[in-house]
Amino acid sequence: MFFALLVPVALAGCPEVETMRAAAEGGWLLDDQRACLHRALKRRRTMEEASRLLLADATARSDTWVWSSLARDHVERVPEDGDVWLDLVMETHRHGTPREVVLLTNRALDARGDWATGDDPRVATMMRLRTYAALHAREQIGLGDDVVRYAREWLEAAQDTAPAVAWELAQLERP
Repeated sequence: MFFALLVPVALAGCPEVETMRAAAEGGWLLDDQRACLHRALKRRRTMEEASRLLLADATARSDTWVWSSLARDHVERVPEDGDVWLDLVMETHRHGTPREVVLLTNRALDARGDWATGDDPRVATMMRLRTYAALHAREQIGLGDDVVRYAREWLEAAQDTAPAVAWELAQLERP
């Protein structure tokens, strides 16, 4: 789970934003700094930056339970953040139930118009995880025919993203 922090935003009421950013990346936020960031989540202008700092802090502290909770809230507030969607789906795949993975991935893919463009490889990755989860628990959660549909969607997405990933890895301009 890696989070690139955006351009600094003044977090009203939170002292020393740059210091907090460095502390969050190292997992060293103090309780009062976390409390200030939680207050900043309530203000529309500062919520995305505050949320990213809290996610970075939880990631650096390896606190997966807190990170999962913050990430779920983050994607509700900022549905266009595809990286957090992907990290959340992957974390749920590791520690959640197959049903949770399928439901969360469906939500992420429904919101992909906000965060994915054309041949985004994150879409294929999410579809792969959803297919694995559905296949693993198809009897338990009653998916049946959905597994085949998920597999076909994943195959199409993988074929669409393969050229984009190859061009990106080669660091060349697409013709």
